[in-house]
Amino acid sequence: MLKYIDMPTDHENNDEPWMFSAEDQRWDDATLSQLRNEYRIVFKTCGDGVHAVMVTEKGNLAIGIEDDGTIQFPRHYGQFDFCFSPYWVNCLISDLEEAYRLSGYKE
Repeated sequence: MLKYIDMPTDHENNDEPWMFSAEDQRWDDATLSQLRNEYRIVFKTCGDGVHAVMVTEKGNLAIGIEDDGTIQFPRHYGQFDFCFSPYWVNCLISDLEEAYRLSGYKE
């Protein structure tokens, strides 16, 4: 389950990230379900990962980063740094796939 949750209010000039920390730095099934059901955060849907996606109150998507059992959603001026309309998801996926091909990475 989640051990620590910090969701500072969206006052103007609030640069504090939203943070979600797992007990013992473990993202077990119960904790992942809690993220999804209570906070609309999707994480580790296909194994290990370092990025989480949150559906905001306005229906936009915010991308967060995970390190040492804590997911952070960075913000500046009360707005999430990496946030966009779901309208752009297919374009982002296409660009990520092309960048992946360009990287030459082989599994």
